[in-house]
Amino acid sequence: IVNAGLMDNTMIIFTSSTGMSMGERGLAEKATPYEEAMKTPLIIYDPRMPESKKGTIMTEVTLNIDLAPTIASAAGIKAEDMPEQWQGKDITQAYLTDNDWGRDDFYFEFLAGNDGASQPTFEGFNIPHKWKYINWDQYDYEQLFDLSSDLDEAYDLARNPDYEQKLVELREDMARAKSRMRSGGKV
Repeated sequence: IVNAGLMDNTMIIFTSSTGMSMGERGLAEKATPYEEAMKTPLIIYDPRMPESKKGTIMTEVTLNIDLAPTIASAAGIKAEDMPEQWQGKDITQAYLTDNDWGRDDFYFEFLAGNDGASQPTFEGFNIPHKWKYINWDQYDYEQLFDLSSDLDEAYDLARNPDYEQKLVELREDMARAKSRMRSGGKV
């Protein structure tokens, strides 16, 4: 492969499915809103990547919906020719351009039918490395985590009166992000 020059024009993406709860918080499945189940590995080899970026760990938040536009772009498909309903972003723009590619926040949900499932439905809003809001809609129960100081999401602040304003703010932010996502806007 190396001698044939294939590595000079071949992108390699390594990723996997989401993590899985193995009894943490009394849950067991993939469909949980906590960090141990939401994060997935992502390694990209791209011969177009500048030397200064090769081997670096990037902090930009990517989502699984970003993979299709990334692969399509690497295959030479222009953004305007991609399906309109694709809501993800081309990850290569995070390392091939000087543009502000980053994602400041994102909405997430697990709203599948719950018949026979061991996991309840939820929706949430994440400001990476800062805050996470979770709404367990079937139970009218909310959670709030300060990700800047509580990486394990061990301290639920939703019922702490000192965080009432932050809870309201994130609830409203989630509603806006959900509306944007449901109307087909870029995530």
